[in-house]
Amino acid sequence: MTDAVQPIASHALSVYPHLNAPGFEASKVFALTALYLAKPPPDFPSSGYLRRHLASLYLFVIHPSDIASTGKHQPAHRHRSVPETWYLYITSQSIDIGRGKPPTNILGRRRRAEIVIECTDRDLVDIATGKARAQTYYESNRLKIKGKLDKALEIARLLSHERSKLYRVVTVDPKFRKEETVSFNEDLNGYSIGSSVRARL
Repeated sequence: MTDAVQPIASHALSVYPHLNAPGFEASKVFALTALYLAKPPPDFPSSGYLRRHLASLYLFVIHPSDIASTGKHQPAHRHRSVPETWYLYITSQSIDIGRGKPPTNILGRRRRAEIVIECTDRDLVDIATGKARAQTYYESNRLKIKGKLDKALEIARLLSHERSKLYRVVTVDPKFRKEETVSFNEDLNGYSIGSSVRARL
C-alpha cells in the first residue's frame, strides 16, 4: 500500500473531523492548531505555558467571506449565510479546542466566553498564513475583539504559528487512517506519522 501525499492541514482535518465546518477554510487553521497542541513542534508554546499565562475561554465567530465582504446574503444553496464558531478552552488542568458552542460546567450551564474574536473566514486564514497581522486587522476593525486584548492577540499568534506550513504537503501512511497524527522530525525538517493523539490535553 502506497503512502498518501496530502497537505498537512487536510491531514489535520482527518485527525480532528469534528473541527471541520464545510466551506470554511478556517477549519484547517483550528485542526492544525489542535494537532500542534497535542504534539507541539519546536518553538510552539508549551501546554504548561498556555495553562499558566493564557487560561481563559476563547470563542471565535467566523463569518463567511463572500457575505461579509458584499453585505448581501446569497442564495442558501450557493453560500453559507451564518457564521461558524469554534472555541479554545484553556484551564490550569487542560486545553480543549472544539467547534460550536463552548462546553458546559458541572451544573450543566453553558460556559460564557471571556474573550470573543470575530472576523471573516478569509481574514482568519490571512492571519494564520502570515499575509496579515492580527494587530493590523484589529486596528482597521476587520478583527473584532471583546475581552482582554493582550490575550486575544497572543492567541492569534498561536493560530499563526508555523503558518508557512498550513498548506504544506506531507506523506501519510494510510495504515494509520484517522488515528494518525503528525510529529515534527528535525532530521527530516518536516513531519512524520506517529501514534494517536487527542486535542484535549
